[in-house]
Amino acid sequence: MTRHLITSALPYINGTKHLGNLVGSMLPADVYARYLRLRGEEVLFLCATDEHGTPAELAAKAAGLPVDTYCARQHDAQKAIYAGFDLSFDHFGRSSSTQNTEITQHFARCLHDQGFIEQRAVDETAHLFLLQSKLQHEIEEFAHTWLVEGLPDRAITLDLDWGVPVPADIWPELAADGKVFHGAFDAPIEYIGATKEWAERAPADRDWESWWYDAEDVRYTQFMGKDNLPTHAVMFPAIQLGTGEPWKTVDFLKAFGGLKCRVSADTALEVLPADYWRYYLMATVPESDDSSFTWEHFAATVNKDLADTLGNFVHRVLSFSRKSFGDAVPGGGAPGAAEERLGAEIAAGLAEYEEHLEALRFRKATAALRALWSAGNAYVDQKAPWREIRTDPEAAAVTLRTAMMLIELYGRVCEPVVPATARSLAAVFGSGRTSGWPTAVEARALNSLPPGTEFSVPPVLFSKVGRQPTVSSLATLGTPWEFRANSM
Repeated sequence: MTRHLITSALPYINGTKHLGNLVGSMLPADVYARYLRLRGEEVLFLCATDEHGTPAELAAKAAGLPVDTYCARQHDAQKAIYAGFDLSFDHFGRSSSTQNTEITQHFARCLHDQGFIEQRAVDETAHLFLLQSKLQHEIEEFAHTWLVEGLPDRAITLDLDWGVPVPADIWPELAADGKVFHGAFDAPIEYIGATKEWAERAPADRDWESWWYDAEDVRYTQFMGKDNLPTHAVMFPAIQLGTGEPWKTVDFLKAFGGLKCRVSADTALEVLPADYWRYYLMATVPESDDSSFTWEHFAATVNKDLADTLGNFVHRVLSFSRKSFGDAVPGGGAPGAAEERLGAEIAAGLAEYEEHLEALRFRKATAALRALWSAGNAYVDQKAPWREIRTDPEAAAVTLRTAMMLIELYGRVCEPVVPATARSLAAVFGSGRTSGWPTAVEARALNSLPPGTEFSVPPVLFSKVGRQPTVSSLATLGTPWEFRANSM
């Protein structure tokens, strides 16, 4: 059985990240990881803070803190924000960890032994260079577009106080001079370092090497912004292949465009719950070209799709059923042609949703999820149980029971995109709900809840978002928001 290794580009340690950072790698990776877990796949989803380099030292100095203290605080702050967005990392590590230092130095020693690192004089000092030019043939399949003019060799050391030290046993003079590896060298290795950090938390049950070393049963998917492509498509494979060891290289690399949005991630969570942002960002994810954020488009999308389409469906079905039949799934009646058509539509829609998720087409996947919700609304509007109840209570019971099956199914399939909402929908039917990803047969049958299953009516799932933030929210938001002049 294939195991799935998923990594998201490391956010740099400086400052609070904005929504563009989130949608550029971490959030799509989380959606994919959640989907695979629901399908019963074994998944290891990793990320970490990228902590080495001049910007970290300058930021620490500006904050009046030692650089290690500054990085530790920033790591904890970022980790809390990502938890607030329901990112389901199996481990969120640090590139400054002892594990990453150990593995980075191991890679450097192997590359030296294979003849792929050499020392060169640069501006009256000495630095190490990764000889990518010697590895051109080995990495052709990873980076065709960067190989037209040949691969340049790349400096991989810096004169800094903060970073992974150059191994003294190989380069004693450079180590004595305090050379450290460039962040572009050790940051991607932290994917491996983070795996070792994760494994050492439960060493009896976890083996980090099984995910990276001679791991033929692992499918490795990387998520990143397009600016990270050169490092991940060229340099990291060169580092891995140059060791001469059987390290797991990437199978699929998914890169995203940029989102022109200066909304900070922590501010966003102060204004609205995470699922509002998660849904909108996945519905508009910049999968090719860059995209822009406006409050008007955000509010319109959330109100139409979440509040009106999903939230209203759940509320009106459950409220009317409780009013008409009590707090249990109604029995009586038999499904007819309308239910058969609905089942076929839901099964086809679910297959489309799955296809897009597996192909990492997240904007289309989110549209397919929305279409599943719309199908439920269209069914209820057509059947009109508020009219059926007057003349044929059993027909109304069939309609409402079928609609509840949809709510139960929605709670299972929406989890990758809006996990908090999925938890709310799961609570509606308590222990009576089915767990895991629905099969095509289940989707077509729409009979997962037996009559008599008790349910509760949840609070409103999504409140309407106004066309602009309230005055108090604007005071909280401050400068990160870029409103157009006419939006106020």
